[in-house]
Amino acid sequence: MTNEKNLYIVFSHTSTRIGGIIRLMTGNFYNHASLALDPSLEKLYSCARYRKNVPLAGGFVVETPKRYMCDHAYIPIKICCLSVSNERYEKIKSEISVAAENPGYIIYNTYDALACICGFRYRINHAYTCISFVAAMLDLEEIAMIPQLEELLSNYVIYEGMLGDYTDIRQGIKDDRFFIPTGFASACSETFSHFKNLERRRHGFTDA
Repeated sequence: MTNEKNLYIVFSHTSTRIGGIIRLMTGNFYNHASLALDPSLEKLYSCARYRKNVPLAGGFVVETPKRYMCDHAYIPIKICCLSVSNERYEKIKSEISVAAENPGYIIYNTYDALACICGFRYRINHAYTCISFVAAMLDLEEIAMIPQLEELLSNYVIYEGMLGDYTDIRQGIKDDRFFIPTGFASACSETFSHFKNLERRRHGFTDA
């Protein structure tokens, strides 16, 4: 019996406007990172927006290929397979379970996302960008930008191509709120609440 298990790190070139802005500002081909526990990519874990039409309010999310595709038939991805100890694997599963069972426990670190573009960090307790979330799960806290993790995992690439050629792009979670539109007032309210929570975290409060 092996004492190691595989993790799958997925870099993606998403089809959203925010994704395009990130690529323009960073010069990176891939703008998003996520983590999967099995090669099917049926579920991917990351830190990102909650709703498609509310780009500035986010946190821990369970993503699917359907969420990635949005209105586009294909998007480029890169998958890296990394073997970790059973102990590390179970710890990651536990941390993901805690985040999934406690909405608002992990929120998106908008400040760090902006800071990294300028070459520095803005760390906040239980707040991550997509890349810092994946890095934290891998115990690589020093990683702040996607190219850094890409380079580190360059020898572990198992697939690079179109998502639709790798897996069933129809996969999705029933009633995924990412696709449920909200009105302008609700979008503003969710965005305000996000930054309010982020400020509370910045000042040492950890409750959502």
